[in-house]
Amino acid sequence: MFDLRFASRWRLASALLLVSLLILMLLPEPSDWPNLSEYTFENSDKLVHFIVFTALAIWFAGLYRRALYWRIAGGLVLYGLLIEVLQSATNFRSGEVLDLFADIAGIAVGIIVANLGFAGWSKRVESKWFCRDE
Repeated sequence: MFDLRFASRWRLASALLLVSLLILMLLPEPSDWPNLSEYTFENSDKLVHFIVFTALAIWFAGLYRRALYWRIAGGLVLYGLLIEVLQSATNFRSGEVLDLFADIAGIAVGIIVANLGFAGWSKRVESKWFCRDE
């Protein structure tokens, strides 16, 4: 992790983010939700996986040095695999290999985006919003 003033808070936020996403991915869809089929397209859940994992890759790339991006990518692939295994263990969700591929594609795009200017965003947030002299 970068030398961040609020490193422990960033770690806590990261853990809460991962746990929250895992819970959301494992919850059954409420039966009282309206039928969303008219608002979605075939395999739209793959797009959701792609977007979520792109955002996760950018999040973690903003907290760690570029030399650790391969660990970020590997950890997120394992996290995506965990989600799919746990979903397939339920009787109301299904784990799909294509979801994992969408996760991996999102991770790759997130790492590329981080390298194009979003790397170290947490340092910029701390320097802009929090004074080091407190």
